Amino acid sequence: MEKYPADPGETAELALACLLHDIGKFLERANGPGTGLSPQSLGLEGIVCPVRKGRYSHRHVLYTNEFFLADHFWPAGLNSVRIANLACCHHRPDNGEQRLVTEADRLSSGMERLDRDPAEEAGRPGIRVTRMLPPLATVFPGEFDAARDGGRLDIGAFSGSACFPVQSDDGENLTASYAALWQEFVAAWDANRCPSPIGFADRASAVLEHFTWCVPSAVNARPDISLFDHLKTTAAIAVARRWAEDGKKPFLLLACGLDGIQRHIFDVHAGHGRLARRLRARSFHISAYADCLMLAILRRLRLPVTQCVMRAGGKFHLLLPNAGWVAAGIDALWKEASEWLYRESGAGLSLSRAWLAASDDELCAFDALADRLAARFRAERTREAAAILQDDSGWREEGFVLDGGVPHADRLCPDCGKMPEGSHPGGICEKCAADRELGKAITVAGRVAFHDDRSGDNAAPIGSFSLLSGEEGNGAAILACLGRFDPAAAPEIPLIAMPKARHVPCRGDGPIEFSDLGQLALGQKYLGYLKVDVDNLGYVFNQGFGGNASISRVAALSRSLEAFFSLHVEELLAGGEFASIYMLYSGGDDVAAIGPWNLVFDFALRLRGDLRRHAGSNPAWDLSAGLAVAPVNVPVTMAMAEAQQLLDASKTAPGRGGVALQALSEMAGQPFKGRISALSVSLPWSEFAKALAEAKQLGRWLGDGTVSASQIRRLLGYAEMSGNFQRTRDTKYFEYAPRLNRDLVRAWRGGTEEERKARDWAARLATPAGTAEMPAAGFVCRYALAANRG
Repeated sequence: MEKYPADPGETAELALACLLHDIGKFLERANGPGTGLSPQSLGLEGIVCPVRKGRYSHRHVLYTNEFFLADHFWPAGLNSVRIANLACCHHRPDNGEQRLVTEADRLSSGMERLDRDPAEEAGRPGIRVTRMLPPLATVFPGEFDAARDGGRLDIGAFSGSACFPVQSDDGENLTASYAALWQEFVAAWDANRCPSPIGFADRASAVLEHFTWCVPSAVNARPDISLFDHLKTTAAIAVARRWAEDGKKPFLLLACGLDGIQRHIFDVHAGHGRLARRLRARSFHISAYADCLMLAILRRLRLPVTQCVMRAGGKFHLLLPNAGWVAAGIDALWKEASEWLYRESGAGLSLSRAWLAASDDELCAFDALADRLAARFRAERTREAAAILQDDSGWREEGFVLDGGVPHADRLCPDCGKMPEGSHPGGICEKCAADRELGKAITVAGRVAFHDDRSGDNAAPIGSFSLLSGEEGNGAAILACLGRFDPAAAPEIPLIAMPKARHVPCRGDGPIEFSDLGQLALGQKYLGYLKVDVDNLGYVFNQGFGGNASISRVAALSRSLEAFFSLHVEELLAGGEFASIYMLYSGGDDVAAIGPWNLVFDFALRLRGDLRRHAGSNPAWDLSAGLAVAPVNVPVTMAMAEAQQLLDASKTAPGRGGVALQALSEMAGQPFKGRISALSVSLPWSEFAKALAEAKQLGRWLGDGTVSASQIRRLLGYAEMSGNFQRTRDTKYFEYAPRLNRDLVRAWRGGTEEERKARDWAARLATPAGTAEMPAAGFVCRYALAANRG
């Protein structure tokens, strides 16, 4: 037996059969009732369609056959007749190969639909009028229903902006929209000229994602799973089962991820120029290294990208055959990749992995399976660099010292401070020079080429990669679109979609440096450092499906969330309003960004609003954020560390109202997330939106002389006294209330309309109800002073 027995041709045929087994659902909706079928396809009704209540059902398989009747390109080594046979017969299988697709189809849906098709039995009244629910909108079914906006996804090609639900008329006939999308799909499908069977399947999967992400896979169940997610997970299940060696537990779910991400990104010296480029390059390393490893595992095992069921934020999950040759292949790659990372990152980055074998029943309850795997993965992360420091015989003493160490040098590289001074301008070393070039290339790249060897511009744990700005393929083993997928690009090279939020403010021939970015700020020339992540994400994935956590449903939710934080965030920043914000990373469920301080406040509020809109106003989804404001000469590492501390404060602040951070350490109570901490205050998003509007208004009043800086500083002092009262409950600090009342009488004039508005705003804080608004008032005052160089 070969070391890797999976046959690429047979594997690709099985994957393509699964990817296309329900393509007829798309074509059927693009045609009117009773139309679109040739006599040849109609003649198969008694062969491929089951009989339900005396009539043929599941007639979408006839449309699947119609797709195969067209003159499509198939590369040498692929048997299109076998693919069509497997795809069209999955509802009436009569041999083991066909039953493999049938069982994968059912497992993909978690056995939820079984073999029922009441919509078809009733004449299919709903397939042309049913839009897909946004995946994020459907978690915790039955709860918070009154808060959801009821929007559905529009019919169109995939993009960041298209991910948002729209309001539509019930019963609207979507046939024309489906027909237009089908024509685009066929043109993109026919552009695939990849000669490699696995590569052809990889590209086919990306084309299907681009056009079927919005097509409901079923209308006789909750329509929250796209046709693409169902097709892809069906292929993953069938391929894994086909090559498994364990009949009882045929599936191996593997989780892989990088550790030391923050350490790697921010381990650069400030003050030596090109800091923006270096930080962005370090951030891109994380996703590129993970992508290289994921693709290397699949190429080494001769499996298609359908086996990657989730991928985000430097971590990925693969569904693999439970077989000895799979474990051996991963072990060999793992050792090679770990040693490379250990050496090249100076022990800054490492890899963690965990896997579980799973039966059919365990795969159906995918949330419980993923939860058990997550616990094992967390345990493995405590054994950081185990592949380097240990082997079968125990500890490897030589692993504790970097091979060769760092060469002695009188002067070190000014960028990293680790390697000897190099020959590049400024004395930077080879690695730091490469980081600068990568940081520059990111600003113009549209695709990334992954290489199996070291021929690419940038080395990776396994193979290498190159950023491409034009049409060249540069000898790539596989290409990935960094932005919106382009189905016509490089037709003979395997092409997949890997959108990245990589926006960098540019001027001239490269990124704007942070020192110049600060000059774009309002008032004080400060930068804002933002860190954001999704609240309770593990709980949502574990409990949010109401007992229906099929692998396709979890994959759909993961893909939708990743699309928001990668593709939508990139489109949002590139759209103009937030173009001067520098995206360090955005993917999975978190964001780190730097920009002019006042603009970052607006961006944080917009990001949270867009996530809620993306989720159809489902209150199960929210963000916590920390936003540090600092002068441009403060080291980025320190500023981002403060942003992390503020994010932690947002996760732990008790109560539902605003909290002065000076009081946080002394307060007890149930934490309520869904807030932002900044300018010494932690505020729920609802209060933050109001406070930010008031802060801008107070800043304008200060700018035009309606109020004075001394008035605002006194008001800020009262807010800080209120914070001390909140912290200690010592009534001496409540003296701020009479002081504020005296100040209102003496200093807050009411001669003009704007002065009266300003006085009324401040007077509200002196009322008993205004006590709860004092933390927000501190934020408002600090913002207004900063906006006027106060």
